[in-house]
Amino acid sequence: MKHPLLLLFCLSMPVALLFGQPASNPALARSRVEFELKLPELRKKDSAHRIPRVSNSFYDRIDFLDSRSGPVIGPAFKGLLQNMEAELVLKQPVASKLSAILDGLIDSAAGNGNLLFQLRRFYYVEEFSTKFCYLQATIYSGMPGQYRPLLTLDTVMLIRVGGPVVDYMNYMVRPLVCNFIRSVLTLRPVDSTTYDLYAVGKMDSIERSRLPVFRDSAWVDGLYLSYPSFSRQLPDRQCMVAMNKNGGIRNIKVLDASGKPVEQRSRDMYAVVYQGQAYIATEYGFYPVTRTDNALLFTGDVRVPASEGDLNSGQMALGLVGRFMASKGTRTTYTMALDALNGEFLHLRLIPPPPTN
Repeated sequence: MKHPLLLLFCLSMPVALLFGQPASNPALARSRVEFELKLPELRKKDSAHRIPRVSNSFYDRIDFLDSRSGPVIGPAFKGLLQNMEAELVLKQPVASKLSAILDGLIDSAAGNGNLLFQLRRFYYVEEFSTKFCYLQATIYSGMPGQYRPLLTLDTVMLIRVGGPVVDYMNYMVRPLVCNFIRSVLTLRPVDSTTYDLYAVGKMDSIERSRLPVFRDSAWVDGLYLSYPSFSRQLPDRQCMVAMNKNGGIRNIKVLDASGKPVEQRSRDMYAVVYQGQAYIATEYGFYPVTRTDNALLFTGDVRVPASEGDLNSGQMALGLVGRFMASKGTRTTYTMALDALNGEFLHLRLIPPPPTN
C-alpha cells in the first residue's frame, strides 16, 4: 500500500440496520467459527481460474465500514463430528483483510485513489434447514465527507445441509468479494451526489426514502406484475378482488379484451393492493404486508429450491430483478422482508410446520 489504512471505525458512531443478522443470544454462549476474507486459495490445477490483477487501477487504498447490527453471520457447528454449536463470524480486523485483497489485485501502476467498502448485509438465519445467505455491500470512491457510490453487490447464496458452512464460504464468498472489488478498480463514480460517513451508514434508509412503497403512508389499489411497479406504486392493472370469510384473498380477476372477468394466478403477479392493504403474491397465495421500522414484512409460503443447481440457473443470482423460484422444491413458510433494491424476499425466520399426531 502506498498510504496507511484509514480506520473508519474510530471516526463514526455505531450503525444499526434492520437486516444485518440476528443478534447473538448471550444465554447460548456459543463458541465462534471464523471466516476470513482473502484472495481465494487455488490448487495448482485451478490456477487458470485465479483472479487476475488490474492494470492502471484508479485506487490503491481501501477502508471498511461495517453497517450490520452485529458480528454474527449465522449459526454453525464445529468439531470433528460437526456437532458443537457455534456462531460464524468474520475474522478481524476486516479492514486489513480487504487491504491485502486489494494489494493482490493491483499493480505498480495503480493510482492513489481511495475506496470505502461498506458491508451492509451478510447473514443467514436457518440452523438445520436450507440456508439462504444474503450478502450486500456497496463500494464508494473518495475520502471522508465526500464519498460517491461506485457499485453495489446484492446477492443471495443457497447453502445446502451438510458439511462445514465455512468451507462453503471459502469456496463461494471469497471469489465473489474479490471479483466485486476488482470490478470497481477502473470505475469512476457516475452519481454526483456525495455522502459523509454518517450518511453512508444510513444508506439503507436513504434508499428506502426514495421509494413510494416504503415512503408513502398509503398504498395505491391495483395489481402489480413486478417489484419495480410496486416500488413506484404504479399499478399495472386494475382488478376485482374477492375475499373469503377469513379475511384473506379468495381470487383476483381482471377484464380481458372483450370485457369478460378472467381470474389471475397468484404466481403471475408480484403484489396486489386492495382497500389500501398490500398483499405479496407467491405461487401459494396472497399474504398481507405490514410496516415495521420502515421495513415491509410478510409471513407466507415460498418454494425452497430442490438443489443448488436450480438456484444458480439464473433464478436467483447476482443482479436479479424479480423473485421467481425453481419449479422443483419444498413448500416452506418464512417471515420475510422485501429487499428495497430488487424486491427479493429476505428470509428472516423459518416457521416450522405444525406438529402432526
